[in-house]
Amino acid sequence: MTEGIQRLHTATLVIGVTGAGKTSLAATMAEYLWETYRRVLVLASCDGGAFPTLVQARVKQGLIRPWRLRTRSAEGLAYETCYMASRGYLPAALNPATGECAPAAKLVPPVTVRYTLRCPKGHTITVTTQPQVKNMMCPGCKALVTPAEISVEEQAFQTPGFEAIGSWYYDGLTSMSNWFMSDMDERRGRGEISGEGTALGKDAVIVSGSLRFGGTNRSDYGFAQSRIRQIVNNVLGIPHLVEGPVFTALTYEVPELGERLGLVGPQLVGKAMLDSAPQWFGNVYEAAVVQGEDGLPRRRLYLQQWVDDERRRHLLKNSSSGSLPPYVEDVPGQPKFSGFHLGKVFAALDQDLQQTLDDAPETDIPGIVATPTTYGVPDEAPAPEPAAPPAVVTPTPVPRAVPKPAVTRPASPAVVAAPATSVTLPAAPVMAPGPSAGIPPPPGKPPRRAPGQ
Repeated sequence: MTEGIQRLHTATLVIGVTGAGKTSLAATMAEYLWETYRRVLVLASCDGGAFPTLVQARVKQGLIRPWRLRTRSAEGLAYETCYMASRGYLPAALNPATGECAPAAKLVPPVTVRYTLRCPKGHTITVTTQPQVKNMMCPGCKALVTPAEISVEEQAFQTPGFEAIGSWYYDGLTSMSNWFMSDMDERRGRGEISGEGTALGKDAVIVSGSLRFGGTNRSDYGFAQSRIRQIVNNVLGIPHLVEGPVFTALTYEVPELGERLGLVGPQLVGKAMLDSAPQWFGNVYEAAVVQGEDGLPRRRLYLQQWVDDERRRHLLKNSSSGSLPPYVEDVPGQPKFSGFHLGKVFAALDQDLQQTLDDAPETDIPGIVATPTTYGVPDEAPAPEPAAPPAVVTPTPVPRAVPKPAVTRPASPAVVAAPATSVTLPAAPVMAPGPSAGIPPPPGKPPRRAPGQ
């Protein structure tokens, strides 16, 4: 177990085509959480595919708690389900083997807050929502009390059932985007939203039995894009995690255009977020299946940006100091997912932080143990004595300089120059131009290949 250090949490994104192994990486992350922290992983799946065998095995072992988001399928709950999941909420009742919940399951937060109201005689009322303090009848003494007489105490504690959760794995962002757009289509068909016309026409509706669909327009895309960005930002506020949450997404490819390289990034709603979405994450990796030197396919996880043979730049990054390799992959003769392992990447980031601390020079620095954990003055504590204001220093006036009278000096005697002597120097030898050392060749377009290819 890692002792003495804790990396600051950051969200991680894993992109890749279907079948690249993105969901299987959740199992390797669960192994890391258990071996390092004795914590388990929540797998919030929005995809419709089946869980890989390795993931199912970790579910049976209790290392992964699955939640199939789309089983909370009551009308109009797409946004709420994904949004609350990004804040660490879970259904009050969840099948631990299948990840299924009721269509309109109640969601509970990872931290419960209770407020205790007390009258002057000490009678209490406990509520779970922010109270609006006003004139009220005390149920204990049956007397009317005013807001000035009521004291409010707030108590926050971890919700039972969340104690062992160490991180979240959201699989995947592309499916969430599609779910949001489908929800907008249905809402427009029910007449809940209107405005700009869709591809079907102004206010056009497709009716199929009891179902009504209205299509989507540009404003729907903008709304869904904002929700996706908000969901990614929300996960950084989930309390009591030991590792940053992970998202997955399909890849979207833009071919090169003239001198401009093509791009490979996450496939989200619309094309505008291709190159901007990676900045929301501290790490962006890419899962792929490549052909090894032995001619057999193997799984590879790219950790750094690279350019492929088709001149497409893969928008990847990591938060290390530069110690991570370009990629990690399964090695022939070794068990599957022994190299293609997200947990080992997190362990390498742990080692990178420790090595950076070990390499730091010995200087007179306070250290984190000397950093305060609270700021300000508690309400019940007396105010500190104000610091004495700095002494006011009156500047001493500097007298202005009195100009001195001009002094007339006699002219210097003329100096006669010596006669010039003609000197003939031998001409420098003409040097033949040699090779231009250190000058790079003219710019060209050498082919770029993926690391290790």
